[in-house]
Amino acid sequence: MGRDWLPLSARENPERVGEFRTLYEGVPLHMQSSLTAWTARFFPTSSDSLLWMTFEELRRLERVLHVNYTALDEPRLTVGAFLAGLNADPVQFLNVVDALLSAHGEGSPEAVEDLDRILSESGSVWAVAERHDGWRLERRLGPEIEQVAALALTPDDNASLHLRNAWANAFSRNPNASSAYQELVRSLEATFQPIVSPKSEKATLGTIVRDIRDGQQKFAASLHGKGKGSEDVIAICDMLNVIWRTDVRHGSGLEGAPTGVTLEQARDAVVLAAALIQLVRQGGFRAITPT
Repeated sequence: MGRDWLPLSARENPERVGEFRTLYEGVPLHMQSSLTAWTARFFPTSSDSLLWMTFEELRRLERVLHVNYTALDEPRLTVGAFLAGLNADPVQFLNVVDALLSAHGEGSPEAVEDLDRILSESGSVWAVAERHDGWRLERRLGPEIEQVAALALTPDDNASLHLRNAWANAFSRNPNASSAYQELVRSLEATFQPIVSPKSEKATLGTIVRDIRDGQQKFAASLHGKGKGSEDVIAICDMLNVIWRTDVRHGSGLEGAPTGVTLEQARDAVVLAAALIQLVRQGGFRAITPT
């Protein structure tokens, strides 16, 4: 089935299309059975064909997820009983799946592929992603955005390191808006400082914005539009300025001024930062070589 396939009932009744285009945050009923079977594959099977949860694996999940499973007091815990409890708590269920994916994904390509198919076909908002530190669940984005992000995250340099941290904090199972924003700002500083302020190793995003505005004739951009002069350069500068002025590190001190960023703002800024970083890497913004 292609990604745009719809059930006959939806094709015959356009009002039902939205029902099958919705992305689900938790573990909807139509995904529970498949996700339960996927999770159970990582636990051993006893000689009597009953699945038994090993204390070692259960304790590892407790440690990495910072939870307590009271069933550890029982002499033996069936996987079925454990998963029944997870089905009642979608947040913990997805956290367990995320932890198992991280722990076993590298050595289980078939399991990774199966999980990706389960999430995709079920319309989950979560998708399987491979990053520099292994496999994990990430919030599903459009393919175009994911492609730009993959390019920006790939190089092994300081900008990519900060951008990877920002991306993880923005789109992972345990997001942190403030940390995501701080890291994306650092990624932009690492990208633009060598071009805009090469003599200032302590340049911040704010000083970089100032230096571009004051010396806009020193830079060039590949997208010119219909403007005159250096309007293309200023357009890029404006995007950097929007990110800088939203950053909580630069509070205005005015009464009623925002003291933090929302997760939505952090996610939007990370996507914009990834696009700007990739634009610089492919020469879309550059310093003009003096003649």
